[in-house]
Amino acid sequence: MLSQEIPAPDGSRVLMASVAPVRDDRSETLGAVTVVRDITELKRLDRVKSQFVAMVAHELRAPLAAIQGYMDVILTGAAGDDPQQFRHMLERSKARSMALLNLIDDLLDVSSIEAGRIA
Repeated sequence: MLSQEIPAPDGSRVLMASVAPVRDDRSETLGAVTVVRDITELKRLDRVKSQFVAMVAHELRAPLAAIQGYMDVILTGAAGDDPQQFRHMLERSKARSMALLNLIDDLLDVSSIEAGRIA
């Protein structure tokens, strides 16, 4: 079977054409059957999903980078000996990690809703 996407010239639709041979009991080709399916909505959903994944990756990366930066400053000694500075960096790291946990909880809730485990 051969399948190919066929975009409409104006970009309004995307079709998937699948062609398969029709054979008799001796495996001789009698003809072919073609199934054409409108996959426009599937393509749109795929784009939305890709955008969502990119957004989530960014939202996860930013707090992790901030936490890593604070930890690097503390561990390399670049923060000096100021206990207030240490406390500030640790409090910011804690706040960023809490934001990450909240985002992950939200993602798990979305996953549960999609799986039908939560109404």
